Amino acid sequence: MSAKGFEKLLTVTVADGRHRAALLQGSPAAYEGFDLSSEEIHQLRAIPALTLEEFAFQASRIYYGAAYAEELRRPAAPAAAWANEVA
Repeated sequence: MSAKGFEKLLTVTVADGRHRAALLQGSPAAYEGFDLSSEEIHQLRAIPALTLEEFAFQASRIYYGAAYAEELRRPAAPAAAWANEVA
């Protein structure tokens, strides 16, 4: 799978509201111009998501594996707690 194509797709989707709307509505045009195979596009279009966060989480499971995606979903530790662990 083309992780670079996927990352570029997410970057454009975050930055461009019209592109985000097209992607979440399942428009095939939302996937044009990215280095993605027809199988990758099929998998991404099959993701049931109403928000970009839901889409990104499910797509990350496809590209990076379930364990990585779960790590992304975990709340970040407060900076003060992290600083105490490092010191």
